[in-house]
Amino acid sequence: MRKKVIAGLLVGAMTFSLILAGCGSKKESGNKEITVSIAASLQKPMDKIKDEFQKESGIKVNYNSGGSGTLKKQIAEGANVDIFFSANTKYANELVDEGLVKKDETYNFLRNSLVLIGNKDNEKEIDNLDELKKVKGKIGVGEVSTVPAGQYTKQTLDNLKIWDSLKDKFIYAKSVTNVVNYVESGDVDYGFVYKTDAMNLKDSKIVYEVPNDYHKMIEYSLCLLKDGKNMNESKKFIDFLKGDKSKEIFKEYGFGVE
Repeated sequence: MRKKVIAGLLVGAMTFSLILAGCGSKKESGNKEITVSIAASLQKPMDKIKDEFQKESGIKVNYNSGGSGTLKKQIAEGANVDIFFSANTKYANELVDEGLVKKDETYNFLRNSLVLIGNKDNEKEIDNLDELKKVKGKIGVGEVSTVPAGQYTKQTLDNLKIWDSLKDKFIYAKSVTNVVNYVESGDVDYGFVYKTDAMNLKDSKIVYEVPNDYHKMIEYSLCLLKDGKNMNESKKFIDFLKGDKSKEIFKEYGFGVE
């Protein structure tokens, strides 16, 4: 009888150990998940890249998409983010200055350009941006305080000395994607967006390509958050983003890569 009791206790102990091991395994698997804040203009290529990375690594990637300035503010206020991919270098540099990112863990390898798009129903030709002063309708612009595309637009129009004369025509948007939607829906006549966002327009078209010397270089900055909770997985994803397969996907969507 005593032997049966001891045997039963041993079996029970082994079963409990297996349950604990199983729980630990699930917990470890659950940790293979990262959160990445990305500029809205990166959404399409990053979705494709995520699918490829998840197949190869088994690491789940969650995106938080929006205007780069808004995303940077969320991070500065303590948002649980592992990686930040900004549509400019300014916000990444601010995170470095604030001690949230190491300078040697920021990477700049993507380029873009700025274009003016117009609704297809609008037949007016735009040969130079000064002609926007004659436009009676509205112009979509990213919020200058939080959307890099809006900042590049302001730099352009300031350089041409026409920003102030156009201010009453502007409808501000929280992201460059919203500007595209405003033009496509006919809520505004024109909008300033990245060239990559204008590749698959349905109800609008590119009417003017902004020369790159009108504004600062449109350079995207990828950075690893210093206090991210999933450091190993995050570094794997950054390596993947910098790799040849991802660069080919970025090129496919119109981005310039180093």
